[in-house]
Amino acid sequence: MSSNKPRLFSIPSSNDSVATTSGNDHNLSHGNGGGGGGDMTERLDRLEKKVDSIESALSSLNETMIRIEAKFDRIDDRFNAVDKRFDSVTKNITDKIESASKITEANTKTAIAEAKLAIILAVPTIIGAVYTAYRLLSKQ
Repeated sequence: MSSNKPRLFSIPSSNDSVATTSGNDHNLSHGNGGGGGGDMTERLDRLEKKVDSIESALSSLNETMIRIEAKFDRIDDRFNAVDKRFDSVTKNITDKIESASKITEANTKTAIAEAKLAIILAVPTIIGAVYTAYRLLSKQ
């Protein structure tokens, strides 16, 4: 940009003459973007550097997220394996409880059957003892 060339800053709506400037409006005396354009290249360079920095940070974050996601996948696999083990242990415990329950039920049925048999065998003995006692008492 050459600051010696006249610049157009407004367009008239009638046949009035177009005002021009010798470039004095666009100098560093207007400060950082306060109407002047002298430091625009410098500002653009800083913005481009910031954009590059942001792109680099985002790229790094993306790589970190990929690593974290892979770690979460491994953790998820471990939890799935633990779930399978719990399912297996739960099934084994359930099977053992059912087996113990069946054994207990069978033992209870056997004990009841043995008690019934004892009662059945004891009834004639009791009847015999009562009869014998009756005969002994009736002789006296």
